[in-house]
Amino acid sequence: MTATSVLRAGRLAVLGGSLLLAGCATSTAEKTAATALSHLATYERDVHSKVRAESDYYEEVKTNAASRITDLWKSRQPASLEEELRRFAADNVDETAVGVSPRLPPFLETTLRSWADRDREYEALLAETLKTLADNRRKLEVEQAKISELCNKLQPLSEVASDKEMLKILIGFARETKAKLDELRAEDKPAAGGAKK
Repeated sequence: MTATSVLRAGRLAVLGGSLLLAGCATSTAEKTAATALSHLATYERDVHSKVRAESDYYEEVKTNAASRITDLWKSRQPASLEEELRRFAADNVDETAVGVSPRLPPFLETTLRSWADRDREYEALLAETLKTLADNRRKLEVEQAKISELCNKLQPLSEVASDKEMLKILIGFARETKAKLDELRAEDKPAAGGAKK
C-alpha cells in the first residue's frame, strides 16, 4: 500500500464518519466521532512513523552525498584528469615542444571544461535527489497538519453536547468535509491524466 493510498484511505474513513454523523442522533454521532478519532489516531501514528523514516532517510542521503562529493574530488576527478593527460601525451609523443605548444591551450581548456561539467552533472543529480526528499517530507508534514485539524474537529463531536450544539457542530463539520472532498477530487483530476509515481 503506497503512502498516497494510505492517506486517501484515512481521508475516506474520516469522510465516511462525517457523513454518518450528519444523519445520526446525538449519541450515535458521539460514538461515531469517537470511533473516527480512534481510527484517526492510528492513521496519525502511521504518518508520524513515515515522517520519522523519511527524515532519517533524508539525513542518510545527505551524509552519503557529502561523502560522494569528497570521493569525487579525491579519486574520480584526479583519475579522469590523469587519463586525459596520458591520452594527450600519447597523441603527442613524437612531437617537439614547438609542435605541442599550439595544442596545449585548447587541451587544457577542454580538460578543465570536462572537469567542471562532471562537477555540474553530479551536483545537479544531488540537488534533484535532495529536492525530491524534501518535497516528500513536506507532503507528509502537510498531512500531519491535516490530521491534527481533523482531530480538533472530531474531538468536540465525540464529547457529550446538547442537541442544538451538536447539530451546529455537525452541520459545520459536514460543510467543511464536503469542501475537503471537493478539494481532493480537484487534486485527483490532474493526477488521473498523468503518470503515477
